[in-house]
Amino acid sequence: YNEKELFINSNFSKNQNSKKIYQPDIVSFTNSIYNGKPFFSIKEIIKDEKEYSKVGEIIRIRKDSKGNLFGLDTEKNIVWKIYPILQKIELLAGNGKAGYKDGKKTEAEFDRIMDIDVDNNDNLYVTDFYNNAIRKITPDGVVSTIYKESN
Repeated sequence: YNEKELFINSNFSKNQNSKKIYQPDIVSFTNSIYNGKPFFSIKEIIKDEKEYSKVGEIIRIRKDSKGNLFGLDTEKNIVWKIYPILQKIELLAGNGKAGYKDGKKTEAEFDRIMDIDVDNNDNLYVTDFYNNAIRKITPDGVVSTIYKESN
């Protein structure tokens, strides 16, 4: 791994200072892009009403090295894997309950996930706002905490 610096603005924490953490191969957080253009609603990607009805408020989407799309549902505290061609979505991590728990797929709990990025190994990194944490999600849905600010 090449160690890179990652600066995360702690707008998810009680103090508003920037935190400097080190994590292998993380790229910086950016705005959501789909097909090379910014998008404003998951409905622009998933047009099937039955699939669309599963989600709450997806605020960010990222693409991994294989072209898979992942969306943050900040309302339902779920990370979705999105299949635009199939017009399907699949739960990657989270159980819909606000909480704080590491684990695989539906064992994991988040509380207001706000931002997402992906590293060169297709691991996702999300900011967990009310838990003051940065969480890692492996491609098979295992969630772990890589940084947590104490209260």
